[in-house]
Parts: sequence; C-alpha cells; structure tokens
Amino acid sequence: MADKKTRQLEMKKLRDDLESFAAMQGISGYSPANSAFDAHTGAELKARMEASQTREVQEKAGWKASRDRKVSDEWEFHDFVRNMRTQIKAQFGENSDELAAVGLKKKAEYLYPKRKPMNK
Repeated sequence: MADKKTRQLEMKKLRDDLESFAAMQGISGYSPANSAFDAHTGAELKARMEASQTREVQEKAGWKASRDRKVSDEWEFHDFVRNMRTQIKAQFGENSDELAAVGLKKKAEYLYPKRKPMNK
C-alpha cells in the first residue's frame, strides 16, 4: 500500500491498475475469500473514480474560464483608469491638483537636469 495517499497516483500505476482490473473481469472463476475485493465492488470503485476524474476536469475548465473572465475584467478596468487619467490631464492641465489626486505627478514636480558650471 502507498504511504502517501494525499498525492495523485502516477499515470503508469493507474493504467496498470485498469489493465489488471480488466483482466480480472475476464477470469470466469474469480471468487475471492474476502468479499470486499469482488468484481462488483471493483466496478463500483472504478465508476466512482471515473466520475471524480470527470468532475475534476469540468471544475478545472470552469476555474480556467472564471480566471479568464477575471483577467479580462482587470485589464478592462486598468484601461479605463489609464484613459480616465488622460482625460483628467486634458481637462485640468499638467500641473493641476486633480492630476495629483489620481496618482500622477504634476509636470512641475519632475526634476530636470541642471547644467553644471564649467570649471576653468
């Protein structure tokens, strides 16, 4: 038995298990001493596993679609804010308090390089 049952089973092991189960179904006289390991129980567990795998794939697809919508909405809002700042700059000017209020620097706040006097 595996000691780490919280990790996903390796695909090779799962394929081997499915092949073994299919081979067991072909054995006509299979009648285990422990009824917990009969073909009917195995078929139920396999069906439950396949349903879980299907549900995971569907939920991943739903999560990806949800994430794509979120990213699109974030970009749409970001573009709105950028263009809104441009409109404020155009309406109120490059040195306005309104421009500073939306997080941009006034033109007068930028430091321009000063000429250094030449030493003789």
